[in-house]
Amino acid sequence: MLTRMPPPSTTSRRAVNLYALLATFTACAESPKLDSLEQVRAFITIVVGQAATDEAEAFALLKAHIEAAKGHCPLSIADLDAIAARFTRAAAQRLADLGEPTGVVEFISEKRVGETMVREQFLQHRGRYPSLWTFDFYRTAGGWTLFSVNTDRDAAELLAF
Repeated sequence: MLTRMPPPSTTSRRAVNLYALLATFTACAESPKLDSLEQVRAFITIVVGQAATDEAEAFALLKAHIEAAKGHCPLSIADLDAIAARFTRAAAQRLADLGEPTGVVEFISEKRVGETMVREQFLQHRGRYPSLWTFDFYRTAGGWTLFSVNTDRDAAELLAF
């Protein structure tokens, strides 16, 4: 599934887009948990869609999920902040290597391990080479919780057989 996120042309348009994303996020995570895999997919689609135009906002959405999941999420705010800081530090190199984000995000795969673990992978299309986003969730008594986010893996690994 390809999702094209329109580039924000004005501050007000960007604010409206962000408001719509946050409203959808709130609907997906109105409780401190994600109750179904459909909610997990919807939430991550929003996060990666936001990353197509504003990567910092994508991490802000993940942070909001972790804060809302207090005690249910094994990934801490400090863990996510460290991932986001590493991601931000590498931004200039990523831009040089991969090119600008094109605004297109593509769902790649969902891998389930039993009934309690799921991995969602998305490609963020860029000018020269895609960026792979991987999210791992675990189902607890409190619902589906994020336990790993990775943006550092090479998209070419998807072609390994």
